[in-house]
Amino acid sequence: MLWSEVRRAAKGLERLHVEPNKVAFRLDGRLELTCELSAARVIDTSPDRKLDDLQLRASQFLGAVRKHLEIETYTRVGCRLAYRKISSSMDDASREVLSAGLLRVPEARVFGFSGPATYPEVSFRLERENKGVTVALKAEERKVELTLPPGADFSRLITVKKNVSVEPSVVLNIDYFLSGIVIPDQIEFGEWCRQVVHMANRDMPTLLGG
Repeated sequence: MLWSEVRRAAKGLERLHVEPNKVAFRLDGRLELTCELSAARVIDTSPDRKLDDLQLRASQFLGAVRKHLEIETYTRVGCRLAYRKISSSMDDASREVLSAGLLRVPEARVFGFSGPATYPEVSFRLERENKGVTVALKAEERKVELTLPPGADFSRLITVKKNVSVEPSVVLNIDYFLSGIVIPDQIEFGEWCRQVVHMANRDMPTLLGG
């Protein structure tokens, strides 16, 4: 019943995972809709700037989940935002993370090392009553693991590398959440996500030191 309604509202679903306790589909090559025993979520891997489509799809899908599974209360509602900025090198990415002022690296020799930090990473959590946010900032270098199946045709490949370095980046993750007992009628997912995005854009200069 649930997925029949989702299919009617969104054509072109691609099945990703199906088993009794977890079902996941992909929509338009970028939206992942997942429902399992303990949670339901919508992930947009390539959202538009205003998140209009994500807000619409999240409202439709999570509304259908609530109706068909007869959910009376939520114990956690979250909106996670992931930002990535490509850097020219890992040194530049590391310097940018450290310049935010959220992490202090001792100048003195510690653990037998001295000098600039590599791959710096910092995270913290702010919480009050039934709401909170977890922030994580790090420098990383994404790699693609290339694994070819047995019997694969190598004749069309010019170069094959086990690890292909893609890009050094600065990554910021913001996970804003409501916890405790949340009544479904008290929250509209699309509008709530819009408010979280607005708050993140407003406070990001303060968070990253201007």
